[in-house]
Amino acid sequence: MKSLTNYKMRQGSFFAFSILLLISCNSYSLRHDVREITAKKLYNLIIKNEPIVIVDLRTNKEFSEGHIPLAINIDYYSHQLDALLSNLPKDKTIICYCSHGLRSKNVAMKLKSKGYMKVMSLYGGLSDWIKRGYPIEKGQD
Repeated sequence: MKSLTNYKMRQGSFFAFSILLLISCNSYSLRHDVREITAKKLYNLIIKNEPIVIVDLRTNKEFSEGHIPLAINIDYYSHQLDALLSNLPKDKTIICYCSHGLRSKNVAMKLKSKGYMKVMSLYGGLSDWIKRGYPIEKGQD
């Protein structure tokens, strides 16, 4: 009887572990399905006046301290995040960025799941943009 109980516990533990592994792999896979754009390519799109929407997902305070030119600010931590994102145009390329790239990848995944086809995340975030010497603007909008 004791060995049957141990067997069921091992089997249940294995099943739970398998489910967790599948969930984490799926999340990892989705995050890697997001296309990334380099700072150089984004800068070239800006100077060529391409029809893009640049979304800064940092807080309002971070945004006012410095952001990529032409960027709009949608605070990742806002309770209205989904509503604000749904106002973005679906016919333009949306380029998301944050400080280092994690929030922007999450939002890019969310946008893709809502039917946005042209969505990218800035590789390395604003920190990489600044490190490479590209311009920033200060203040709101």
